[in-house]
Amino acid sequence: MNVETLPEVLPDIEQEREEDEHTSKTYLPLYKVIMWDDDVTTMEFVIRMLTNLFRKDYTTAEKLMYEIHFKGAAHVETLPL
Repeated sequence: MNVETLPEVLPDIEQEREEDEHTSKTYLPLYKVIMWDDDVTTMEFVIRMLTNLFRKDYTTAEKLMYEIHFKGAAHVETLPL
């Protein structure tokens, strides 16, 4: 491939930037919240955090708590920073 054929193969970057500035929306990056098991935090406290902070219903919070307890960690939520 020589230099003369590059503009035909590659898109026009400047044109794409102009289009992106006018049409794109800015989204915040998403982060996974993972809770880890430890020997200090009680099961009741984990359920309380899941219900109060992450607004999980009690049954879901209990399932997540057991997953954290037996598997060592669980993906709780995906949120923007």
